[in-house]
Amino acid sequence: MNKKSFDAIQTFCDNQKETVTTSERDFIVRKFLESVFDAVEKHEKNRNAYPSTQEIESIEQTLLVDSNLESFVDSARKFYLSTQQSLINDYDRKFKRTSIWRDVGIGILSAFLYSLLLVIFYIVAQDQIAGWLKGLIDNASKIP
Repeated sequence: MNKKSFDAIQTFCDNQKETVTTSERDFIVRKFLESVFDAVEKHEKNRNAYPSTQEIESIEQTLLVDSNLESFVDSARKFYLSTQQSLINDYDRKFKRTSIWRDVGIGILSAFLYSLLLVIFYIVAQDQIAGWLKGLIDNASKIP
């Protein structure tokens, strides 16, 4: 692909009514190159010879027709739209509203149970702690 072909694709994308994003432009260039390589490979198989520079330029000019570029733009938009829709569907399937509220409820319940266990351990161990502190005070008073 030469600069002239690249510039033709960029100019076509700039002249579109809807903005063509950078990722869509990248897709268009890749589709164009893929089509060129496929045509060159087909030519090579049919004639058992690599095409000349003029034949390659002819292939590129054929692919740079507005109808072909428009189909590349449509393919890019369909591809990214389907990818976006697939990601949204995967997200919706994994993270439903009910699962969010369930997770919030579980978090609140577990925090409450943890606090309750701390209070129970404090009440049960209160006498033990008092005994340790009394023993420390008694030992400290025996030291001259």
